[in-house]
Amino acid sequence: MKLHKMINLIRNENMKISHRISTWIMVGALILIIIVAGLLYRFAMPQGDSTGWKEDLTKQNQSSQTMINTAGIPQNTKEIYVKQIKINEYSIKNDIQPVQANTLWGFVNLASGFIMFISLFAIIIGSGIVASEFSGGTIKLLLIRPSKRWKILASKYLTVILYALFMLILAFSFSFLLGGILFSFKGVNQPFLKYANGGVQEVNMVAHIIGIYALKSVNLVMMVTLAFMISTVFRDSGLAIGIGVFLLTM
Repeated sequence: MKLHKMINLIRNENMKISHRISTWIMVGALILIIIVAGLLYRFAMPQGDSTGWKEDLTKQNQSSQTMINTAGIPQNTKEIYVKQIKINEYSIKNDIQPVQANTLWGFVNLASGFIMFISLFAIIIGSGIVASEFSGGTIKLLLIRPSKRWKILASKYLTVILYALFMLILAFSFSFLLGGILFSFKGVNQPFLKYANGGVQEVNMVAHIIGIYALKSVNLVMMVTLAFMISTVFRDSGLAIGIGVFLLTM
């Protein structure tokens, strides 16, 4: 009996070490992806002209006005053009250049697309955090303790969510730092312009980017929750990862 308990303890420790290693590998993979994307964005992609942006906005407004005057355009489409014209006019009047692709905030905004990779990593963690306990037999060490089953599952689910949150913060922070190094920190105080309440408003760029991350994270939470549920019910991490990745790519 003691030998069997000792074997389970050794399995539990080995599993914890394996999980830590895989977690840090995913962190390193995310950082590597951001670095490669930043280098490609800086040196392989054509850099736009940042001097004639006012002329470009003026031409864009003329084109938008032509579309507004075109017969048969739906009213909601016209409203979109009108709002964009107002924003462009505000930019020209107050000398606020729109966010360019080859700038700090342009790259940070691009990095929000890497949330898909974070979702993939979180699905893998969420799929294995419970199923691996059953496959390794270490679940017995948890169930014999006084903690209730729902508390054990809730703590594991919360761990996965916190891991995903950590990866989101890492992606934002590292992309900001790398974007400043590659494209300079000039324009770090640049506001984001949006049309609301009948006028153009200046919004803090950090708050705007965080809003983008939050909206894109809804899908992340849904996929992680689904993978965790499948892993818990069927005790099969492969099935949970397969379904989670399939729905994520769809």
